[in-house]
Amino acid sequence: MDIIEQEPVMQQMKTYQELREEYATHVFIPYQHLLYTREWQAKRQEIIDRDTSRCSVCSKGATDSYYNPKTNETIHFWLGNEAFETRKGPAYGEESYLEFFIPVGASKQYTLHVHHKFYILGKLPWEYSNDSLITLCNWCHWKYHVENDVEVFKEASGTLELLNIKPCSRCNGAGGFPEYSHIENGICFKCRGTRFENLTSL
Repeated sequence: MDIIEQEPVMQQMKTYQELREEYATHVFIPYQHLLYTREWQAKRQEIIDRDTSRCSVCSKGATDSYYNPKTNETIHFWLGNEAFETRKGPAYGEESYLEFFIPVGASKQYTLHVHHKFYILGKLPWEYSNDSLITLCNWCHWKYHVENDVEVFKEASGTLELLNIKPCSRCNGAGGFPEYSHIENGICFKCRGTRFENLTSL
């Protein structure tokens, strides 16, 4: 499951080569760390731009947020084309007009993810063709992974062979947990970093 809640700051992102050098003494690079590389972020932005910055299922875009320290509340809202208004009238003159954005409230936060329709063992996240990637909001992405299993293939002699494996149910196919990097480099104890169920037995 490819999830990044927020885009990383450009200066903090590494290239894949830099990441490989950083993990030279480790058995694997956590999949989530691959999603913070410049290569993935460039591919991610390309897909989001292609899909007009909208979820391909519910058509919602990412929300902005405002924290009100007086009420200790965070308000989520959209400021997009759907919130754009043009007003004309005598107050502005017959030919003049005023253009402005009106916030549209949201009941929860929406972020945009780029979802892989299938996985191929050994392929890096940005090495997939554009038609195998789709923009989903965080809610539709979560629902998809709850209701569906993403197919996993192995590439052999130019053809794809469907494997009878599923993304790990503990780490959701991430391979590890960055927040536990102090314990065995954050590796998922269930899949041992392979990202998939029972892959070690193949």
